[in-house]
Amino acid sequence: MDLSIAKAIIVKGAGNRGKTTLIFEFIKNILNDGGEIVMPNHYTKSEIINKNKPSDYCMIIKYKGKNVLIMSKGDNEGELKRQIASFIKINITIDIVIGAARTRGQTVWWWQGNFPKRLSFFHNNQDLKENERAEYIKKQLHSLKEMFNKYL
Repeated sequence: MDLSIAKAIIVKGAGNRGKTTLIFEFIKNILNDGGEIVMPNHYTKSEIINKNKPSDYCMIIKYKGKNVLIMSKGDNEGELKRQIASFIKINITIDIVIGAARTRGQTVWWWQGNFPKRLSFFHNNQDLKENERAEYIKKQLHSLKEMFNKYL
């Protein structure tokens, strides 16, 4: 896997602030908009689109001619390394990475070390009541898509 040209957008926030939910909704959004799962092949587009409960994913999606690597497990450096390792031997160039990180510490440093000049953090760190979460995620998804579209 070639990451030399990849730009990274990292959803950054404390635990239980909706990083997984936001990235999950982002995946569903781009799959609904013509994205196709490249790898791994055990995921199906319909399975993800029809799923209601957010889950973490590590996958490559072809979207509008770009290869997008999704790495939504961002709670510790080991998870980030495992996700990258699962694709490292694949002969594919990644254009955009969507990932997750805690607000500070090892996951932030890992992203900064691996994408020093091609990294943007997307802050998703509101402490919300459960009844406010859906509307917040909807607004955040719109903003994340705007940032993402700049790289297409």
